[in-house]
Amino acid sequence: MTKVRAHEIKHALREKHTHIGDFFATEVKNGPTHLASKGELAIIDGLAIKKSWVKPCITGYEVKVSRSDFLNDDKWTAYKDMCHRRYFVCPTGLIKPDELPDDVGLIWYNPEKKSLYTRKKSLFRDIEMPYEMLYYIIMSKLENTKHPYFDNKTEYFEEYLENKIN
Repeated sequence: MTKVRAHEIKHALREKHTHIGDFFATEVKNGPTHLASKGELAIIDGLAIKKSWVKPCITGYEVKVSRSDFLNDDKWTAYKDMCHRRYFVCPTGLIKPDELPDDVGLIWYNPEKKSLYTRKKSLFRDIEMPYEMLYYIIMSKLENTKHPYFDNKTEYFEEYLENKIN
C-alpha cells in the first residue's frame, strides 16, 4: 500500500475546487491567533468557499492519513460552526462511513490515480457566516494580484520597461 501524505490530499482538494471556481485554502483558523490562549482556536486542514451571493457554501475538510490520528482526534467537532458542510478526507478505506456522525461526509483519496471519491455526502447545515474566520482569510490568505495603480499587468510591465530603459 502506498504511503499517503496529507499534502497530497490537500493538493487534490485544491485542484478539485480550483477547477470549479471555488476559493480554497489550507490551515484556516477560525479567527485571530490570540484565541489559542482561551482554548478557542481551531485550525481546519482545508476550506473551500463556493463563490455565490445567493447560496454561499463553506466546506471544511479534516485530512487523516493514519488510523491512529483519526481515532485520537476530537478537535474536529470545533469546526461545526465554521462550515455548512464538513468532510473527513483520507486514503481509500482508512475511515468507514458508519464511523462518522450522520451530518459529516467522507471522501476517499486514491493515491494511484490522485483522485477523490465522495463515499458519503455531508449534510448541509445552515450556519451563521463566521465573521472572524472570513476576516482571518482576508488578512492572512489573500494576496493582492495586481499593482494598485495599474488596470492590468500589461500596463504595469510597459511602465516597468520604460523606467528600466530610462
